[in-house]
Amino acid sequence: MESLGTILEHYFRKVGITTPVKRYAVFSRWGEAVGPQIASVTEPTRISGDRLFVRVKSDAWRNELVFHKAELLLKINRHIGETLIRDIILI
Repeated sequence: MESLGTILEHYFRKVGITTPVKRYAVFSRWGEAVGPQIASVTEPTRISGDRLFVRVKSDAWRNELVFHKAELLLKINRHIGETLIRDIILI
């Protein structure tokens, strides 16, 4: 017997809404994807095309996260299961 998640995934793929659902996962699972420390000082605000806009609590954290963008992109895309996000805009 297939799990509910598997059934829903097949359904979403069939009706063509897997990408929007996966994009929503960026917001709903932010803390899981980036970890509690980064999640506590950031908030994803929107996705435009393949760019994710993330509000950062302070300039110091923004400067720190600039050096970790590639790692964050990898974590986020791994978490959603495909490469939907290609850039992070820290605001």
